Parts: sequence; C-alpha cells; structure tokens
Amino acid sequence: MNIKRIHILLLCLLVVIVFALPGQASANNSQLDRYTIYLESPAHHDDWVKTLIERNIKLVYSVEEIGLYQIEGRQKEVQELAAEINYINSHNQSVAMQPASLHNTAPAEATIFGGTPTLWDDFQWDMRKATNNGQTYQITEGSKNTIVGIIDSGIDMNHPDLKENILSVRNFVPKGGLRGQEPYEKGDINDSTDYLGHGTFVAGQIAANGLMKGIAPETGIRSYRVFGGKSADTVWIIDAIIQAAIDDVDIINVSFGTFLVKQNRKNKQMPDTDDLAEIKAFKKAVSFAHKKGSAVVASIGNEGLDLKDKNAVFEYWRSTKQEDLSADGKVILIPAQLPNVVTVSSIGPSGMRSVFSNYGKNVVDIAADGGDLRLLNEVGEDRYYGEGLFRQEYILGAAPGVTYTFSIGTSIAAPKVSGALALLIDQKQLHDKPDKAVKILLKNANRNADKIDTGAGVLNVYRALTD
Repeated sequence: MNIKRIHILLLCLLVVIVFALPGQASANNSQLDRYTIYLESPAHHDDWVKTLIERNIKLVYSVEEIGLYQIEGRQKEVQELAAEINYINSHNQSVAMQPASLHNTAPAEATIFGGTPTLWDDFQWDMRKATNNGQTYQITEGSKNTIVGIIDSGIDMNHPDLKENILSVRNFVPKGGLRGQEPYEKGDINDSTDYLGHGTFVAGQIAANGLMKGIAPETGIRSYRVFGGKSADTVWIIDAIIQAAIDDVDIINVSFGTFLVKQNRKNKQMPDTDDLAEIKAFKKAVSFAHKKGSAVVASIGNEGLDLKDKNAVFEYWRSTKQEDLSADGKVILIPAQLPNVVTVSSIGPSGMRSVFSNYGKNVVDIAADGGDLRLLNEVGEDRYYGEGLFRQEYILGAAPGVTYTFSIGTSIAAPKVSGALALLIDQKQLHDKPDKAVKILLKNANRNADKIDTGAGVLNVYRALTD
C-alpha cells in the first residue's frame, strides 16, 4: 500500500475507579442497587441461592469457583442478610471500573508517504531494545503451545499482525453492558469487538507478527473481554481471571488496575464503608490462578505515585473522589499490590523511570519500556508533535481497523513482561511452573541501583533466554 495511516492517540492506560460510599444517593435504603457479596466458602453456594430466592433478591452475577456474587437489592435488605447469614465473609456496594477513553494528541493523525513504512526500523525502538536488536527471535519466537490470556477490552481478530496467533475469544460483558447503559452489548460470549482499542494494543506488544513485531511473535493468545464501550463491573474481571486459569493459560496479563479501599472497621455488618469483598475476591482469584499454574502480570499504574507512601496514595484517592473518608482507610492498587502478581513499572528510552509510572519499594518486581514524556517537557507540544519528536518516546502498537497507533503507559510495559515469560516457559518447558519462570526472568534483569523504581531491574529477554 502506498500510504499507511498512523493514528497518534494517547491512551490513558489505568482505569479510573468509581467508588460508591455511604451518603451517596444510590445507597438510599429504599433504592435498588447492586452489592458484591463474598462468602466464606464456595461450598455455601446452594444455601446462598436458596436464601436469595426465599427473600426475593435478584442474583445478577456469580463466580461460583470462589464464592463471589453480585446481587440487586436495597441497602436494608443487604444489612439484614449480612447480620443473619453467618457465612457471608464481606460485602460492599459494587465497584465499577470506568476505563479512560482514548485522547487524541496533536496532530490528530500523521500520514507517512513514500510506500509502506518499515515499522520495525523506523518506530519500534522499544522492541529493538527489548529483543537485543532482534537477536531473541533467532533463539525463539515462542509457539502456540504457550498461551497468554489477555484480560482487557477485546481484540481486533482481523488485524493481520495478530489474527494467526488468536486462539480464542470470550466475552464477559453481559447484555446491556454496565447497568443496561450499553444497548449495543448483546451478551454474545464470542463478541471480541474492541471499542477502546486497548486490548488490541496490548496484544500487539506480546505477539504481533507482521509489519510490527511483538516480544513473542509465535505465541498463542486468548482474549477475555471485560470492557465494552464504557465501564466494567469488578466481578466480570475477577470471573475472567478465574476462567483464564481454568483454560490453563500460562500467563494472565492484566494491563489495568483499580484503587480499592480497605477500611479498618469493628463491625463487619456496616455496609458500604470499604471494598473488602472485591479485595478479597481479587486476592482469591489470583491465588486460584497461581495454583492452576498461571503467572499473573499486572501494570503498576500511571499516577506517578510511590505506592508505599500510604498517605500520598490516600490523599491522591481522596482528591479524585472528593469523599470524606476517615484517615484509618487504606487505599491499595489491585491487582498490582496482591501476592503472586508480577508487578511491572515503566521506563522510557533514557532508561529512567517514566514520569507517569507509579513505583514503590517491594511493590515493583521488574520494569520494561512503556514510553515517557520527558522530551515533551523539554521541547514543548508544538515541536514534540509538529516535528514528530514524540516518536522518540511513544510506543508503536496495533490498533483496531488494521491500523497502528502510538501510545505510552505502564499498560504497554506489562505485556512485554508477559511475552518474555511466554518465551521462557515455552523454551524451558516450565508449563504450570510460573514461579520458576518468573525467578529466571527477574534474576536476569538489568540491575538498577534504584529498586524503588524498577524492582529487580529492567527486562532483559536475551539474557533470560540464554541463561
């Protein structure tokens, strides 16, 4: 083709969380709302369903494997349930994730003339760096025997750089989407439509094999779609983690995160004061996946926060939510701050932590290239975009509609680590042994003196494969 359109879009890659706390109109005793219930054990499922039927309370969603449920009812009904049913571990008003939309950067699009561009040579500075100028491909490109499960916004199944590696898709967005606000969502289990473009971009970092290349261009992909065009219930995401583990994927990539509130309270029957049900269910789902032999990789987020600074994180959360939450509340990033998660921060072309990347001692496990904005801060927007200087910092990725886009974020760093783990597991036959694969990867990272920023160091795929 004579002209290749490269859309330049800035993805805000960490979802913004909408929290519901006491005092909000939706928590009115007489108004129907949705609540997340986490049981002491999945063994109580039959009794729980029977109780809901007897009380005429609607069961909206269930993840039976870990005893997680979403119900629709009134606050008073939920309070009575929690007080009377002794096998309810925790409950709260359901948390929904609102993914940030794509934001055009100036100029809105750049057209490259003069024939098909060589994406690898011209734009994939990050991938050349990660693969030691392509030398890792000479060792292995992976195989369909090793699979990465991508929990995200779907995938463009017709993208020429991805379609040969897509093994399956599964949709978790129910009919009508979140609270019936998405009439175009039909609840089709096979729907892969990527309205946001995020899932397609992430997939390209892992396994693109065409005009652009991913870390592991022969690796298999299973797509688990949890975002439609708007928001996602947390229970859908937890369900997707469980399903990916049941499907025996080798790596589960979660390129987003949620800030959830863990409130210190004496009376567990007090409603809506924290997100304990979601926190415990996320932790259980990750543990379930780990026991099934799946490594879970997550991005650390793009707020530029030290996640070990509890006060700073809490104040950031409170400033964005404008809620009067007491000081004994603790805000944590899920799933990045959970056990058995490989947490990935972002560096830029300079090798320094990206200005937007979160960080924290004993939070970051490893870092990978996710782009940066340092040059933008130096030269200003006019030169940065007008002269195409953004290409020195931005990351190229696949986009729906057989196109390519530039973006930045820790969500781009995480799938590079997922792809690297896929190569290791495939090469060294470490299926169902995620800890061994992770250990090799971390041991061979390029050491960085500042572990707060990069943990074990910066991803070095070549060294890990030749270990």
